[in-house]
Amino acid sequence: MPAREELLNSIIDMTQKMLDHAQQQEWEALNLLEEKRRTLITAFFDQQKTLSDAHQISIQTIIQLDEKTQQLVTTKRNDVGQSIQSLGQKRHVHSAYADTLKYGQ
Repeated sequence: MPAREELLNSIIDMTQKMLDHAQQQEWEALNLLEEKRRTLITAFFDQQKTLSDAHQISIQTIIQLDEKTQQLVTTKRNDVGQSIQSLGQKRHVHSAYADTLKYGQ
């Protein structure tokens, strides 16, 4: 099993790549990396429960990168939600118009 430092460096690298994927709107690639990263995080904490100062600093870096990624994901999710809502409204207007033509009202 890799040393904790190697695991932590891999987790940081993956977290940065996840942010890169989010910035490029490559959602499937982001999800795949997140699954792999979760495995490494589990392995990291399974090895030993105590954290050195260097580990804590690295974990803070991971948290900061995650927050940036989460902001991008939330923004995109909200955009998609608004698009879906807009489509629903257009469909409702179209249906009302079609009913008006059909029934002559």
